[in-house]
Amino acid sequence: MIHFNILIEQVRSYSPSYGVPPYHLKALFTDDMRTLSIQHPDPHVSYIGVYIWESYNKEDLLHYLKHSKEYFQMPEYCRPEFIKFQLKRLSNDSELNEWKVNQTAIAIGIIMGSCKKMGLKATVIDMQDEPTTYLPNTSIYCFIKVHK
Repeated sequence: MIHFNILIEQVRSYSPSYGVPPYHLKALFTDDMRTLSIQHPDPHVSYIGVYIWESYNKEDLLHYLKHSKEYFQMPEYCRPEFIKFQLKRLSNDSELNEWKVNQTAIAIGIIMGSCKKMGLKATVIDMQDEPTTYLPNTSIYCFIKVHK
């Protein structure tokens, strides 16, 4: 996998929070690529699967909020109200799902920008087939093709 660990570290360090994110990034290797109907995988091309957690819950969200950069930067006396406001704002499913998609889009942007800085080309692609057995309670958001 082309620089996967470096890209994951970039996402972690530039994301708005160090808490549990609502997405998962997975390096797709040769067997995964065959599942994606790629007959002869090019060893110089890698794919990253971007998945959204379907089972992301209030505990996960609370962890994310309490480890966010915004939370750490505000005065301590403001933190309980911040948490209360965010939990209320994201209490219905449609708002939470939109927030999860937005956080995932931020991660994709960080990957794309990091690839460019590293001299790599990255393309967001939509593939009809996906490795369905990888992660329970997730849905595929997109794949990112990374190559030199």
